[in-house]
Order: sequence, then C-alpha cells, then structure tokens
Amino acid sequence: MTSMLRRATGAVIIGCAGVSLGVGGAIVTVARTPSLCADAAYTSHVTLVVEHGSGHVIGLCIGFDGSSITGEEILRASGVEFATSTYGSLGDAVCQIDYEPSSYPPGCWTSSSPYWAMFVSRGGGGWSGADRGVSSEAFANGDAEGFRYDAQTGSPATPSPPSGICSAALSGGSSSSSGGDGSSGTSPRGAGSGSPTASPVHGATSSAPSATSAASAPSNPTPGVVGGASHSAGSVSGIAATGQRQSTGSISIGFALAAAAGGALLGLVLVRLLIRRRRA
Repeated sequence: MTSMLRRATGAVIIGCAGVSLGVGGAIVTVARTPSLCADAAYTSHVTLVVEHGSGHVIGLCIGFDGSSITGEEILRASGVEFATSTYGSLGDAVCQIDYEPSSYPPGCWTSSSPYWAMFVSRGGGGWSGADRGVSSEAFANGDAEGFRYDAQTGSPATPSPPSGICSAALSGGSSSSSGGDGSSGTSPRGAGSGSPTASPVHGATSSAPSATSAASAPSNPTPGVVGGASHSAGSVSGIAATGQRQSTGSISIGFALAAAAGGALLGLVLVRLLIRRRRA
C-alpha cells in the first residue's frame, strides 16, 4: 500500500513506531513494516477500515492480547498516519488520517469542511455511528473500527464493510481460526504507533492540536497488523469484501464536531434530539 508506506519528513523512529510532529504540534504517525516487529502470536483480532474521500479503502486486521483494545490503540497499531486535536478531558478528535486532509485548522474542521466520521461494528454486525472518542471507545475480539471522510450533508454514509478482512488474513498464514472476522486464533505479532479521537459535550471547545509522547503507546504486548489490503470502495480487490453502503441514523463523533460553528461543540444529546425532531 503506497499511501501507507510514505514517511513524514523528520520522523523519529522509536523501536517499531515512526512518530513526527505535524500541523500545529498535532501528533502524526507514519507506517512501518509489520514484519519488522513480528515476534509472537495474538489471541484477539479487530478490523480497521479507513475510507478516503476518493473512495480508496484501507482494510487491516489488528491483533492484540487481552479482552479489549481502544480505538486509539487500534490506530496506533495500524501504522497508518493520523493526527488529532485535544478536547480536554473529552479526549482527542481525529483531524487527519493517511494524510487526508493535507492541512486542517486548529479545531480540526470548519463549519463547512469535510471530516472523519467514526463508526463501530460489534461482533461482525453492521456499522453504527460512534458515540465516544477513539480514546474511550473499546473494541473486543471480532469488533471493527471504521472511518470515512465525509461531507457535512445529512447523516454520514458508512465505510466499506469490514467482513472478510481478518478471516482472510488469519487463514492466509499459519494461524488457526474459528472462521469469522476477529475470531479466536493466533497470528504474527507486530507493533505500531498513533494518536486518538473525542467525545463532544455541549459547550466544550478544542485546544490547538497537541502532541502526545511515544511513551503513551500501549504497553507490551503491543498490538500490531496481522494483514490487510487497500482497494477502491465496492471492489473485491485484496481481501476486502463488497457490500452496499448504507446511511446510518446515529450521529458520529466527527459529525458532531464538524457541525459545531465557531469552534464550539454541540453535545451528542442535543444533536441526537435535533435529528429525532427532524424525523418526527
């Protein structure tokens, strides 16, 4: 994946993680080759799907040990570049993934710019809008985390489906699996790096994008990429599955952030109330 192998200028490589400071001090991570850090096997797996505005999709299977992993740790482990903006105790909002957009304001979005909408899939189910930031959203074995770069018009469309990514990655190696995405089994261990997303609350405002130390990366054993592919949305290229994109009625973190004018955030409760009234 060409876009995942680009390295940011002046990146500091720490172990298996590539980290550099980006726009306004935002933490920016760069990809690394998973095999360089392979040293053991994972007991749990989650899927990460990133769909760019162009329709280009990155689908990765992330391995980890334990009962759960946060969305932030998934992004860290993926090796895909991303940057965040801090919203105090609320967590961080994702401003950029895989260098899209190429630049952004201190608060991540303007009142009219596209944004990264975040989604969750539980146990192989369909996508639903996330109601927490990536630093707070927890994912268990078989779950999936999705991002789609979307315009601020209506409810955000969901990313390409996560089905097939982890099952193909696990069956393609020496691992054993019970079948579904994120199913039990073992896989080569890698390591990664990255940064978080946020949970907006009424009246909260964003600070300038801030950096986080590489020391904040998940403690060993470190999650890492098991396998994956990049392709155009709706294609069967690589190991990604096809499927109809559906609009989701739930509000995503990115949508709530992007919908806020003047840098202030609308609360999730308020936004959902407005959506219900429109449907009534």
